Amino acid sequence: RKDRSFGGWAPAAKCRGHRGGLSHLDFSIDGRTLQSCDDEGYLKFWQVKGQASGEEIKKSDDPDSLFATIKDTKWHTHEAVFGWAVQGCWGPHDDGCALTKCARSHDAESAGSKLLATVDKFSRLKLWRWPAATETPSFAEFRAHGGGGVSSVFFSVDDEFVVTSGEDDCCLVVWRVDLSGSTPLEEACSEEILIAEQALDLKDTEAYDRSPEAEAASIDDRTKLFFMEERASDSDMAPVRPFVEKALPPSRPPPERVDEPLSNLRLEWMHGFRADDCRQQVKYARAWGLHPDDAAADARARGTDGNERLVCFFGGATSAVLEAVTSTMSFHRDHTDSVMSLAVHPTRPLVATGQQGKTPSVCVWDYRGDFLPKGAPAGQSQASRALAAPRPTKETLVTLHGAWRRGVSHLCFSPDGKYLASLGRDDWHTLVVNDWEAALTVCSRPTTKDAPFDLAFVPPPPPQSSED
Repeated sequence: RKDRSFGGWAPAAKCRGHRGGLSHLDFSIDGRTLQSCDDEGYLKFWQVKGQASGEEIKKSDDPDSLFATIKDTKWHTHEAVFGWAVQGCWGPHDDGCALTKCARSHDAESAGSKLLATVDKFSRLKLWRWPAATETPSFAEFRAHGGGGVSSVFFSVDDEFVVTSGEDDCCLVVWRVDLSGSTPLEEACSEEILIAEQALDLKDTEAYDRSPEAEAASIDDRTKLFFMEERASDSDMAPVRPFVEKALPPSRPPPERVDEPLSNLRLEWMHGFRADDCRQQVKYARAWGLHPDDAAADARARGTDGNERLVCFFGGATSAVLEAVTSTMSFHRDHTDSVMSLAVHPTRPLVATGQQGKTPSVCVWDYRGDFLPKGAPAGQSQASRALAAPRPTKETLVTLHGAWRRGVSHLCFSPDGKYLASLGRDDWHTLVVNDWEAALTVCSRPTTKDAPFDLAFVPPPPPQSSED
């Protein structure tokens, strides 16, 4: 509250009683009650007005007690990951993955009309019907962030957008709510004497090793996760839900729908990109053939000054293409883990991106925005036929798997575009050269233990004139 005598703010009350660190807070609509939860799995309620301000509303079996009124309290927000209305989001069994935040839409009060969005440590965004109180409600799942989890989620005031923020990739991703009903130095130098940016620049090899749980979660390997849960100790798992004893249903529970919400989320925009430990993050691309059926739009995309109008970059597990003239963004989302390298083809509208992970992969995809003409000549490779066939935006033409470990740190096309060179994050930074259209490895060999900062093909010598 505002303390005018001191010209600043003073605490109105102090609420004490949590065992762990506070993680979420929600006020009631009338401002009289506060709910809070902590990282130990406890949910508590507090009085925030009157003489008892700051006192905990403790559980009581007395029907006339203040606790008995909590179940019918209307909450202004519902960021808390504990409570009756969100208990179904945890599933029937703990899977070792903790929810990090919830968000409720602001629309109609009727059951099934509101939406609930949740994010978790496995970088998943899930959309549910509100409330999600039964044991196994249906949901729709979306991914855009890389490994490390999603730290926050919220609906815009008009409920047109859902915004998520990555915990490790530090990207802000904007999703549009679609109501149409569709069911990531040679001299020795110690990190202690480096500033933070320099230390990240030298991050390499073992620094990209991750736990088996994180690797399995990044590719959503349910079998591996199950066996890891069987071997895990109690301290490795999420809290055993002590909040359940206070998750009481309201006096008149709304009729709950357990089917999947008809609303869908469409990736609209991505703010930020991975810049702390990567070098190939942002590239210009030629704006050719973006609008093959609209010559005027295609000319605007290319520009009259000859400058490029497309910017390719990545953040989390998503790669983005920004068309600067129209301020529109499209995405490639076929990676299963954080993207960490990018290269643009010298003669064709293609991009190659490499990801992080124990056994990473490289995707080669087309960045053009519309359907392309049919008719690839007979005898061409599978990638060439896919390139000429009509298809949706950002389809992966080829996925390469090679000798890389921990991640693909650098990518580079040869001057003629036939070959794709790459460096792994293993101890010897293995160099792999692929004939990417044929998905064949031409050569593979270790390079050096020192962290590489760039990768390039040697340009061919200039042609000799007849006089020489």
